[in-house]
Amino acid sequence: MPKNAATRLHDALRACDELASFTAGRVLDDYLQDVLLRRAVERTLEVVGESIGQAIRIEPELVDVIPDALVILGMRNRIAHGYDDLKDDVIWESATVGVPAITGVLRALLAERYGR
Repeated sequence: MPKNAATRLHDALRACDELASFTAGRVLDDYLQDVLLRRAVERTLEVVGESIGQAIRIEPELVDVIPDALVILGMRNRIAHGYDDLKDDVIWESATVGVPAITGVLRALLAERYGR
């Protein structure tokens, strides 16, 4: 059964919540020193971007509803395809500043548009 946009956005929200738990009480230096944390953050950012990208493919108008949707998708692509040239400070900022900024948007969107 194909997944719908709401399911994809829920996947993105779950990944955002996971990132919040991974980064809670941590700083950039922790990220730089802990390869397991780096890989967890990178992979989970990929999931956020892929989930949002899939939702947009299903409902293209979401690109105008989700702030920086194309930037998020671009980050996913950068991690997946440019893994050998990532900027650690940019990844960390995305995980600790960017993701929390869209978490509330995703929660509200799921509630208002899809009743979830």
